Amino acid sequence: MKQAMMGKRTALAATSLLTSIALLAGCGAKQQAADPETKPEESNKPVTITVFNPSNYSEYLWENLWVNPTKKKYPHITLVNVKNEKGNSLAELVAANNVPDIIQGQGVRATFEYGDLGIIEDMTPMIKKHKVDLSNVEPAFMNSLKADPKDNSIYALPVTQNNAALFYNKNLFDRFGVAYPKDGMTWDEVYELARKMTRTDAGVKYRGLDIHPASLFNNNQMSLSFIDNKTNKAIVQTDGWKTFFTSLKRFYDIEGNSPPGSINNFLKDQNVAMFVVSNIFSPLIDATQAGLNWDLVTMPTYSSGPKTGIQPAVVGLFVSGRSQNKDEAFKVVANLVSDEVQQQRSKIGEPSVLKNSDIKKTFGSEMPHFNGRNFVAFVSSAPAPMPNSFTKYDAIGIAEMTRAFNELTQNKKDINTILREAEENINKAVEAQMKK
Repeated sequence: MKQAMMGKRTALAATSLLTSIALLAGCGAKQQAADPETKPEESNKPVTITVFNPSNYSEYLWENLWVNPTKKKYPHITLVNVKNEKGNSLAELVAANNVPDIIQGQGVRATFEYGDLGIIEDMTPMIKKHKVDLSNVEPAFMNSLKADPKDNSIYALPVTQNNAALFYNKNLFDRFGVAYPKDGMTWDEVYELARKMTRTDAGVKYRGLDIHPASLFNNNQMSLSFIDNKTNKAIVQTDGWKTFFTSLKRFYDIEGNSPPGSINNFLKDQNVAMFVVSNIFSPLIDATQAGLNWDLVTMPTYSSGPKTGIQPAVVGLFVSGRSQNKDEAFKVVANLVSDEVQQQRSKIGEPSVLKNSDIKKTFGSEMPHFNGRNFVAFVSSAPAPMPNSFTKYDAIGIAEMTRAFNELTQNKKDINTILREAEENINKAVEAQMKK
């Protein structure tokens, strides 16, 4: 499988991530009880399935996202969480011929990475064998896991997806007598709001808005590419990237609203009025208990462009081609994409990959300390289209463009110089990577 898959990917020289996954024809996973060809005693035979997640799980998430829904559907299956730690990375597990049965990964980058490791294979035969209906999954989420858009193979099923939103500190807006942000705002409207909220009060400097660059660059709203998949050369000296950088830089040109800070300025210091970022619900639990009075609205959109959020940032589940229990591993994966389990996951803060609008409405409804907040805003934005070109080296592009933007906010160089140098740095890094 590795050779066939690499042939298709080499022809396109395409890839990308988490990043998003961490990850294909649609997937509501209306699953029949068992394969008619499987004998009852075989289907109930105790089996252990190992699961690897590069980001690891907290005990709460492991139990609620994986163990409980699996035990309810398949009492005979025991899940083991294989932690990503020193000496136990995925590459080391592969080298030791100890590949987990199920591997979680972020977006198309995981498809490329795991394909290069030779540990995944097409799930289509198992989908047919177990009569799993994938028609209820958002096609964009399925497609975001494909290294080759023309390849009809299914190497992963999407289990969750990430979005971005505008989070805001209600106490600061109350303190300064400014109306709260609203769903559906444009970046232009948010800019004017940021100007109002940036000030010094009682000796404390308050900033109107900050962003998390990786959240906005990685799966950017404008569907901009980093690297050409035919030449493996950077393509960031473009009008699109210039517009993108300029639109965001203006916020740091507001007097008193620079330099860019960190998420802790919003969560802990509470001196940032608005923060545009992807999923930060886990750290918000502690911040809420510490007194942060917050809410969220949909991610700002461009006045001249489509009203979309970021590109699909999908998390996919891959069944290892080396697994000795592929059927049982696949059953676990398919169950996690079922309507019932997707709804439960949605309630505890895992955005659903299904089309079902009723499930979206339940997002965050059972998250501790979060009652009464506008959670549906996080899952309301339509995803931006995937870029025309993505490659296995896109992580290099993302890192360099994030660095370039941070440099731009310091006003040390003009934007044309910044983008030219970024393109040169990306090309050098890709060339070095290709020689390894």
